[in-house]
Amino acid sequence: MKKRAAILSIMLLGFLLFNSAPAANAYSKHGPTYVFIDGKEPLFTNDPFIKYGTTLIEFRPVFEMLGLQVGWDSKTKTVTGKKANLTIKMRINDRVAYVNNKKVILSQAPLILNGRTMVPLRFVAEASGKKVYWDGTTRMIIINDGNFTKADFTFNESDISPQLVEDAKTGKLGPFHASQHGKPLAQIVNKYGFPDARHDGTPYSDDIPFVIYGDYLMYYLGTKGPDYTKQPTVRSIHAILPEAVTNQDMIDIFGRDYKFDYGMYTNMIYDLGTYTVYIETEGDRSYNHPYYLSVGEPEWN
Repeated sequence: MKKRAAILSIMLLGFLLFNSAPAANAYSKHGPTYVFIDGKEPLFTNDPFIKYGTTLIEFRPVFEMLGLQVGWDSKTKTVTGKKANLTIKMRINDRVAYVNNKKVILSQAPLILNGRTMVPLRFVAEASGKKVYWDGTTRMIIINDGNFTKADFTFNESDISPQLVEDAKTGKLGPFHASQHGKPLAQIVNKYGFPDARHDGTPYSDDIPFVIYGDYLMYYLGTKGPDYTKQPTVRSIHAILPEAVTNQDMIDIFGRDYKFDYGMYTNMIYDLGTYTVYIETEGDRSYNHPYYLSVGEPEWN
């Protein structure tokens, strides 16, 4: 459909601009490389970066999130991570590491950047028994046990049915739920895996960052100001409606007890009791095309 094509075109432009940057830099004006560990996001002083194909990250936030006790010997410049039955040792500018006293050759040596020790991410995660997944399109890294929820992310004309109304009354929208508004994006990605596309928006306009899972659009925001993409949380989830659908089609299943909101965007609003349905549309005529459908209040505060 045209709306989805426009969204993906924006995403593609951002992706192409990102890939025009030097390969050694995993952070660009189009947002950071996200590292999600078991549904949580470590807080870094230095953003992860790629050096000759190896992602380097600050060791302390990752070690601690993986349950490792952190050690640092300033004399030998050795980093240590320990937990039950596991000891990892690495030394600055040395590609030789040790896992339970067994020698391992690293793809890149640890280094110090802006006073922080940076270590190879994949090596540390896999040595800790985790699985590591990297997606260059969305610039995301998932570290977990490898268990993802299988879900159907398609939304077709056949989905515009009385069942859609019944689901909305309980907060459900396809594989998602209104209770996921306000949740960390890390939790969503850890559950469902990588989205199909990502757009980072701009910090001082209504061009809000989003990811796309099939026919579903998910807006997110992080901290305010220049770091608006860091520590992101989900703000709203929308089904992208098929192009042939009209306002009348939505009225036929949701009924005539709605009101129009003429704000920045025109919305048909249905109060279903516990949850509210928002249908963003091109106009208030019965033949106008509705673009998106969302369930529940968005989390913009």
